[in-house]
Amino acid sequence: MIELLAGLGQHYMGKPFRGYVYNVAEIAGLLAALVGEVNRSNLRSDYLVAQRNYEAAFDPDEVARWRAEAERTYSDMEDMETLRNQGLLVAAGAIVVSVLDALLFFPKVAAAPAPVPPSSGTSFVAPDSAGDLGFHVGVSLRF
Repeated sequence: MIELLAGLGQHYMGKPFRGYVYNVAEIAGLLAALVGEVNRSNLRSDYLVAQRNYEAAFDPDEVARWRAEAERTYSDMEDMETLRNQGLLVAAGAIVVSVLDALLFFPKVAAAPAPVPPSSGTSFVAPDSAGDLGFHVGVSLRF
């Protein structure tokens, strides 16, 4: 079963509230991951600039300033990596829980022997070796 969006199975089964919960969880997780990755990328550029300036600085005040800037930017970059990773985990979790929910609560299909009257015009009768006896096959599906 491939899902494009968590919760589609729940919508199909007539449980829209659950479906919307999974939809929102996956979309929010993916948006958080996107924001985290974009900010991490921008902060990485800032960190590299601060690191180069720190390495090139001669004045003790400049060294301290660029070192503090590099450390702050690196810490912020790590925070954005954490946001990205958590967003991806939330999105993946929403998909996994949605699939498990759909599998566990999908209406069961019950197959049991049942009498089947011959339909008009078409009968599933298979002749035996004598050609005059047959049987009917029927499946009862209950949702």
